[in-house]
Amino acid sequence: PVAPAEPEKTTPLFTLPEHATRTSLSKNGDTIASIVGDEVFVWHRDGSSVQVPSMNIDFTFATVVLSRYGSTLGVVADSKCRIAKLGINLEEKAYVSARFSRPLAATVTTAVDETRIAISGDNMTLEILEEGEKIKRVASTSGQYLCVDFPDPERVVAATPRAVFLWNNDSFPNKAIHLDGVDDPIAVGMVHDKPVVVGSSGEVVLYVADEAKRFTLELPEKIKTASLDSSGLHLACVVGSSVYRCDLKMRVVQKLASLSEKIGGVSISDEETVVCWTTSGAVYVLD
Repeated sequence: PVAPAEPEKTTPLFTLPEHATRTSLSKNGDTIASIVGDEVFVWHRDGSSVQVPSMNIDFTFATVVLSRYGSTLGVVADSKCRIAKLGINLEEKAYVSARFSRPLAATVTTAVDETRIAISGDNMTLEILEEGEKIKRVASTSGQYLCVDFPDPERVVAATPRAVFLWNNDSFPNKAIHLDGVDDPIAVGMVHDKPVVVGSSGEVVLYVADEAKRFTLELPEKIKTASLDSSGLHLACVVGSSVYRCDLKMRVVQKLASLSEKIGGVSISDEETVVCWTTSGAVYVLD
């Protein structure tokens, strides 16, 4: 079912600097990072600045990613990788907690938590770089890892076309739990101890007591980008020029806003607040 509620007027909470590129939202929507020129900047969603440590990296072609609650920044720039703790408040000092070098491969997608960064490459590998550990790498036989998440400090979940893989951190890259997925995965997460994956067609696969529950969300066209909350049961997604919030347990779809600008990314907090940003730099909070 589609819930009818939709706000009439949406105004941006704040606007990113001109020429901000490769923007990343924390999954709870509280923190936003962008590259401006050859530097990286981080803000709270109200526009106030977050302290970023010096990293000795050229950010011109770098990829940045924020952890779920926005306290950690992952950076991939060619063969250089960094995990940085951000100064989220005045009591916390920003510092680089880990530095890595990796073989050159174009980045498909990334994820970061407090101690690990995951990098999916266009060479069908998934690498986990962890503080104090050697690089761990797994190669896919079912296509590129199109989305990856760290649901908690003990696990890694990733999706390729038609497949989902779950590892315990200690056993990665071995002992993967291999489950059926969706054709074109766009978001992956966990519901309790089982994966959930959403495809660009709106197809969802949820696992309940080891049984796959497969259904399709009622959306007017393909999903461009999407994000799951930490429960794995609430999805924010961009379809055309509109932002939707979906309850995967109740299978309810709610249109939150339609914007005149192109939407770049979206996230959803554990309280189901949706945040999105546009390619012109406007940041919107949608309740």
